[in-house]
Amino acid sequence: MDHGLRARQALRFFQSEHVSKTDQSYTAIHDIDPGFYRLRALANSTSEAPDELKWVSTWVTRKGEFQRWTKMNLKKWVGDLSPALQRQANILKKQDKDATALSTNVALKTP
Repeated sequence: MDHGLRARQALRFFQSEHVSKTDQSYTAIHDIDPGFYRLRALANSTSEAPDELKWVSTWVTRKGEFQRWTKMNLKKWVGDLSPALQRQANILKKQDKDATALSTNVALKTP
């Protein structure tokens, strides 16, 4: 199974109307990966194909399927990243912090 593909699909699904920020699948990942930096690093670990599915169709058609898959697979994958992917997640986190700091500084200097 392509973990990068599934991570991209999960990110798209998390951003869809199918999952709220109070959903158990969202909080299960957010609790171990606030900001989804590890999930994003995993998603970037393989190239996106032009024809890849937006997400797994059963996540929508079978009640509880995404939640079950998140608990059984995604939570483990995000928690057990390789050192290289963990470094990539840390880089993503630093980039977000730097961008936030820059935008805050610009906002403070604007009359």
